[in-house]
Order: sequence, then structure tokens, then C-alpha cells
Amino acid sequence: SFMFYSNLIGDMISNENVWKRWYEDNRPEELSVPDYEQKLIDQTDIGPFLKLLLIRCLRVDRSILMCKEFIRNTSVMGPAFVEPVTDTIEMVYEEMKPDVPVIFLLSRGSDPTDGIIELCRKKKLPAPAVISLGEGQEPVALKAINAGVVNGTWVLLQNCE
Repeated sequence: SFMFYSNLIGDMISNENVWKRWYEDNRPEELSVPDYEQKLIDQTDIGPFLKLLLIRCLRVDRSILMCKEFIRNTSVMGPAFVEPVTDTIEMVYEEMKPDVPVIFLLSRGSDPTDGIIELCRKKKLPAPAVISLGEGQEPVALKAINAGVVNGTWVLLQNCE
């Protein structure tokens, strides 16, 4: 398989117009790959990954979409790994375990802080220690985490970049 694209440059040169149309298309990941589509189909175990590699090498701008499609169609992972999570804070709370941290991966403009604080009020729990990590905040965060371990309280660490 590591030799799969060994003649790619030659194939592109000999079939330049078709490759150019494929490359310049707005969604090349949805098109048949010139000179390689049937070979990719025949490689059932690794063909989709080889197509992902080609898209990544030639059209970086389409890589994220292609990665999502690859993951969605991979039997080991599937759609659950690429669909947005729409669980409510209450749903997350019901599945929580005391010894397992909950991690929220956020997109721009989303912030679960208010929802977490409101959940604490509803459940009559102490408000979480909210710490925005940044320069010099590590000791503050460690102190809050240690207190949370001892007291069973929550610690909300923000900006964990």
C-alpha cells in the first residue's frame, strides 16, 4: 500500500486536464479520483484512508470535511464520533462519576459555565471553583483541585490550552 501513489506525478502529467478539473472543483472529495477511483474502491480495507491522504496532500482546505467523512464511514468509529454533541448539562450530570473528570470541548461562542452553575443551584450543590488558566494560575488551580478532591466539590478550569 505504501507504493499506491508511486506514479501519481506521472499520472497527473499524462492526464493533466482531468486532474486540473478535479483539483479545482469546490468539492473534490465527492468526485471520482482520476486514474485511481477503481483502485481505491478495490482497496476496501485502506482505500478510504488513501483517498483521505490524497485530499490532505492536494487540498488541505478540504481535509477537515474529508476527515469527518472518513470517520463517519469507518465501522470502528461511525457517525457518533463526528456528530455534534447536544447533551444538556443535566444529561451529562446523570452520567457523571465522582472519580472521572468531565471535559467540555468548546467551539467559538459556547460556554457551559452558566449552565454548570445553574445545575449546582438546582441540585443544591456548592458552586464550582471557576479558574481561568493563564500565567501564574497553576498553583491556584492545583489548590482548588486538591480542595475538590477532599471536599467533593467541583472545579471548573477554563482556557486549558
